[in-house]
Amino acid sequence: MLRYKRVGPVLRRGAPNRPLFVLIVRGQSWHKAGRARRRQPGYYLVNAVWDERQPSWGMPLACAFILQAVWQRWEIEVTQRIFL
Repeated sequence: MLRYKRVGPVLRRGAPNRPLFVLIVRGQSWHKAGRARRRQPGYYLVNAVWDERQPSWGMPLACAFILQAVWQRWEIEVTQRIFL
């Protein structure tokens, strides 16, 4: 199961007028052929959108949908590396 954490809204230095959310995907550890392997956490910036119904900043889409799109993008990039 994919674990993630949503942080925000946050402001970035140099762009104070554009709030962001940070999605942090947990890293993983596993053992392969007697050696320990580790994948570092992934960090993804998502633009915040203003919600008129509840005057506050919110996510443009559900976190699960965004992470699904990130995963599909990763699969495309890996496939291109294999065939190029």
